[in-house]
Amino acid sequence: MSHGEHPMSVESDGDVPEFFEIAHFGRDARSLDLAAFRARHGDHFLVRRGALSPERRPKRPQRTVVFKNVPGAEPTPAPAHPPAGPPASPDLIVFSVRPTGRSPFPHMITVGRTKNNDVILSDVGISKFHAFFKEERGALSLQDAESRNGTFADGVTVPSKKAGKPVEMPSGTKVKFGMLEFWFLDAAGLQDVARRACP
Repeated sequence: MSHGEHPMSVESDGDVPEFFEIAHFGRDARSLDLAAFRARHGDHFLVRRGALSPERRPKRPQRTVVFKNVPGAEPTPAPAHPPAGPPASPDLIVFSVRPTGRSPFPHMITVGRTKNNDVILSDVGISKFHAFFKEERGALSLQDAESRNGTFADGVTVPSKKAGKPVEMPSGTKVKFGMLEFWFLDAAGLQDVARRACP
């Protein structure tokens, strides 16, 4: 769907919307200082261009569709300068990365296909419980939850707990859950993008 064809937010079965369009943040990005913007909207976000494909939204309970080769899963050299984040575009959608009370794991922020996750990605290639964020020394880190199609940060595989340590997530990191691509942003990064995308 193009900008304007889907609602400003998509409600889950609970009270917390699954995601917002970038326009939802535009006025506050221009009128609030960073502390007030964070207090109103939160500290961390996943941002992508365009809504999730309605054709890939599960219609009924089903197994995760497994992809043989997930593009962009190969290691890439670390960037010479910090990531720039997403382009300022009106078709950006924003998922809040914060506890919602939907997840049965209060010590983590869960990402997955089903409605008992904090970040709901309604896509057949996303596992029911795909990955999770945890706060480590004041910053968020990401760990795969033994998903069927993997989790990647800047092209590098994010390991599960059995396979390695969590990956720290600086603002601007490109993240992939299976085939779905996002930028991970802190509040300052989202505020900047929203100002530029919603003049």
